Amino acid sequence: MGDAISAVVKWLSEHLSFRYLGVIAFVTGLLIFLPLSLLAYFGLDSIAAKYRGIISLVFLFSSLLAVTEPLETKYREWAGKGKIRGYLNDLPGFERALLKRCLLNDGQATRVISDEGPARSLEKKDILWKSAELDGQRAVGYSITHPARQVLKEPKYVEMFK
Repeated sequence: MGDAISAVVKWLSEHLSFRYLGVIAFVTGLLIFLPLSLLAYFGLDSIAAKYRGIISLVFLFSSLLAVTEPLETKYREWAGKGKIRGYLNDLPGFERALLKRCLLNDGQATRVISDEGPARSLEKKDILWKSAELDGQRAVGYSITHPARQVLKEPKYVEMFK
């Protein structure tokens, strides 16, 4: 029984998506809350009665994870935008100039040869991403990331990069 539980926990840790967690919570919820007479119709009454404690723990675990997963996603998005705001407030002049050039390119890859240092710095800060190889190895195209683009649409940053 211990091997089965460890296999289930390993599988859950590798496949923790809302879809799987929702299905697991639904099935274990049915096994817990449906009357035994109805479960007997499907031949599940003995399993539900024998493993009620384990099924309850799996239901609780999967339900909590299914509920908190969207909250965690929103929190990570919010925290990421906060980091980007902090970086934008403290940008050195050469990084600010490169970012302004990227904004003027309006979604197309910005050709970078001599500004590759600032571009890599902005890439590490999740503001730019390497989107294209231009002219072989000599030039690289950088574009603004989606979260950074959302932050740059805020009035404070629109004014800052005019």
